[in-house]
Amino acid sequence: YRALQKDSVAKGSKVVNTQLPSIQFGFIMGGVYHPGMPTYDPNTPLVNVKVREAINRSINRTELVNTILGGEGSPQVVWGYHSTLEGWNSDWEKRFQDKYAYDPARARALLKEAGYPDGFKTTVVVTSLPGAPEMIDGAQALPLYLNKIGIEVKTVEMEFSKLRELYRAAKTHDLIYPIRGSYRPLEPTLRFYNISGKEGFHQVVPDNLLNVKYQQFVNSVNGAERERILKEIGEFKFINYTEIPIAWLPGQIVVNPKVVGEYIFPGNINGPLSHLEYVKPAQ
Repeated sequence: YRALQKDSVAKGSKVVNTQLPSIQFGFIMGGVYHPGMPTYDPNTPLVNVKVREAINRSINRTELVNTILGGEGSPQVVWGYHSTLEGWNSDWEKRFQDKYAYDPARARALLKEAGYPDGFKTTVVVTSLPGAPEMIDGAQALPLYLNKIGIEVKTVEMEFSKLRELYRAAKTHDLIYPIRGSYRPLEPTLRFYNISGKEGFHQVVPDNLLNVKYQQFVNSVNGAERERILKEIGEFKFINYTEIPIAWLPGQIVVNPKVVGEYIFPGNINGPLSHLEYVKPAQ
């Protein structure tokens, strides 16, 4: 847990970060399927974009990062997208405050506009994956934010393997769950999290347009065209609140500086360490 690192550092340990981000952390809103899918349910509140916006605006990301993540990481504005990867649009950072800022009053107004003036009931899944134990704390903190805007939350503990069965079968209606992903090219990320065809794992696509755009992307060999398509997909995700992005986190280890002098490694780890050949002993 990153929040526990201060105690270790106070006793003489040192925290070593990866050079690049390692893990993206956020939440998935289940049941956000497009009308062409057999499991699409128009009565699921989360399919309403105003509801998804309200949920995003209910979360105090700064507070969440400073408490459960120990103040580590950098803001994430679109799930899967990072400034060092293709498809990035710096305009999203400029617009993020206007579109996603913590604003419970606006969130409550959005629920009313969506037809839920008294809120609704939903379930938050408490689960975890290797590399991001804070998923549990995040899932336990999320109901505190949702309750403030009138959403009544029930929490359910669930092994991730069971959750995986539900999202691969596109049966995550009225579920919100924490997720982590690694730092990698956008193609596998979009395939895992955003495509609602046979390839899609989480199947959280509110409009079949994303499937069409994804197929255009994987079938293109033109660099400029691929970049354009990725930006179009990112823009759709950004304005339609397809996920609840929270933060990009570095990979971290705590070492004894009397033993380890230097350890430079790139990132993209969500479990075991890598590049151990670059560990240099203390002099």
